[in-house]
Amino acid sequence: MNALGVLMIVTLNWVNPTQNTDGSALPPASITATRVEYGTCVGAAFGTKAGEWTQAGNPNTTQSPDLPAGTWCFRAYSKTAAAESLASNVAQKLVPLVPNPPGMLTVQQDLTAWSIVISLDRVAQIPVGTVAVGTVCDTTQRVGDRYVVPRSAVTFAGSVRPQVVLASCS
Repeated sequence: MNALGVLMIVTLNWVNPTQNTDGSALPPASITATRVEYGTCVGAAFGTKAGEWTQAGNPNTTQSPDLPAGTWCFRAYSKTAAAESLASNVAQKLVPLVPNPPGMLTVQQDLTAWSIVISLDRVAQIPVGTVAVGTVCDTTQRVGDRYVVPRSAVTFAGSVRPQVVLASCS
């Protein structure tokens, strides 16, 4: 992720050529690599090149590097030991701008504080106390439909004082 938002990898697929430009057969093993360029788009046409990568062997699919939001154009070139083809048709992909997650997720109704117990072939959540209404939940740490809450916000109901406490948040 960068300051502009979430990055995305684009998957590209194509059909490898089976003939040379003179019409002679091109055995699949003759293709040594596919070079892919990516850049801006001008309408449906390729605009300014931003980068490239080469997929070795005789592939028919590849993935781009991480790309920020925007419309990206791609074109590919087949390579043999002797030469490189002209550019393929242009493929376009919109990498959407992803919004930030909602902030200040808090405990609202179910005030039960939960802990996780792990044993051989078993995982369970057990109640360990209560959490005050309005406690801010950590949206980056989630187990199922519960989120991590600060231990300092928990009123423990017994002697169990787990290191991580979960609560239902909304």
